[in-house]
Amino acid sequence: MKKILFSLTAALLLLSSCNNEEVPGGTNEQGTGTLYGKISFAGVNNNGRTKAEAPSSAIPLTGWDKINQVHLFLYKRDTNTPNNEIAFSYVFTPSKSQTEFSWNNIPTGKYRLALVANVKSGSDDITTSIKNISNELNAYNVLGLKINDPANGVAFDLKAANLPAAHTFAAGKAGYQSPSQIFTAYEDIEIVEGERTLADNLQLRREVSLMRLRIAEGDDVDLSEVNFKDEYLSGIFVHRLPVGFNLPINATESNFTGRGSSVSDIDRILVAKKGENTFLFEAPDELTHTNPGTILNGGEFSMWQEFCVLPNEVTGGTITDIDAVSERKYFVVISGSVPKDYVYADGSIAPNDVNPVYWSADINKNFPANAIRELNITIKSQGLPKNPEEPKPIGGLDIEVSAPLNWENILVEGIEV
Repeated sequence: MKKILFSLTAALLLLSSCNNEEVPGGTNEQGTGTLYGKISFAGVNNNGRTKAEAPSSAIPLTGWDKINQVHLFLYKRDTNTPNNEIAFSYVFTPSKSQTEFSWNNIPTGKYRLALVANVKSGSDDITTSIKNISNELNAYNVLGLKINDPANGVAFDLKAANLPAAHTFAAGKAGYQSPSQIFTAYEDIEIVEGERTLADNLQLRREVSLMRLRIAEGDDVDLSEVNFKDEYLSGIFVHRLPVGFNLPINATESNFTGRGSSVSDIDRILVAKKGENTFLFEAPDELTHTNPGTILNGGEFSMWQEFCVLPNEVTGGTITDIDAVSERKYFVVISGSVPKDYVYADGSIAPNDVNPVYWSADINKNFPANAIRELNITIKSQGLPKNPEEPKPIGGLDIEVSAPLNWENILVEGIEV
């Protein structure tokens, strides 16, 4: 009988985190407007232009404490057998006391080895299904099933959440939780009878993105009456969420593109934060972030928050800083409460002792895996009384205006009086 032994040690399975090189540059207020574009006036003196706020530099710490468990999948790449069928599976939890695991009875063949961390639906903020039925994955119930096949195999998706009753949402909308920090690592291998195969080109890397909001009050608004700590009405909601999460199934050797989600759904809403702790007003400490004091930077930003989202692009593991496809752009809504007689941006008056207030914007830039997308939001209106139902179709507009035209002629008329 063939016996194959793998060992997995901390030396072989390293952990990558978001670092300064991985944070996309130029992520400022450009991504927070409801109309994406610009207007340029030639020759205008720009000395009085408002200086852009410096970006934050705080990075959440990464370590083995972020890894709850790792699920190993070996799925087939042979062209003569069903591709993407799971031939071997194992679940383990690396720790300081146990860094090596062993097993046997791996069938020979060509496989894609996938390590997927933090996808245990019973304890992680992710849901898994087998043949369209919610089911927690284990080492045995996935065997013989296909990866990325909701109807006939195994699938990963966001976990459902209730939309808060204090807010009015349009019919047909569904709530979801922020995903757990999914990590993956991949390598294409071949198991040969009587030989030990070493897979040593593995490093766990996040397959989620971090959305960071920093919020400032504009010069022409007065938000002193807004309560951003309301137990029921404060919230951060993100519309148009990606559907599912795929592992790479390309048959080509070491082609790990096709990861993540390929479509987004306008009816999906992330209940990112809600209640009294929706927003943070102090910098994080050194136990959770590097450079913890640089979130607010002592500038105009008075509050912030961050949470994981799925990338809204198909990825191969590289970080890009580009515009998201229109139908996949995230749409963010922030809310609080205001007292009676508060005047909204549309001129309406708050009628009750406690009333909701909302601001919303499309996020035009993409959210790549393992990157922090920072949204520097300046509130420039008094907000609106109604929760926006969903993102509206938008387009881009760039306008270039030349310098004012000189006087063209002197026209003469002689007059005798």
